[in-house]
Amino acid sequence: MRKYEFIVIINPEQEKDQAAIISRFGELIKKEASGKIIKKEVWGKKLLSYPIDKKTEGIYTKFDLELDEAKINKFIESLKLEESILRYLLVKI
Repeated sequence: MRKYEFIVIINPEQEKDQAAIISRFGELIKKEASGKIIKKEVWGKKLLSYPIDKKTEGIYTKFDLELDEAKINKFIESLKLEESILRYLLVKI
């Protein structure tokens, strides 16, 4: 198990469903990558540097994770199917 930082920008139109979306990420992390969440920080709604899908704001959330390296690709494929995500970044610490 390696440590990672996972930052995700959620579509601001889904602000009401933010808690459900974040909990769904937790389930993906546990199920798809056999990982665990060490720390979760919700940074809230912030302006984007440039428009993404005609959106100028996004809801930022940062996770500190431990993931199984062999299952990361499956986790990333699952993230690509999530319609609520504008952008994400997964970085090995």
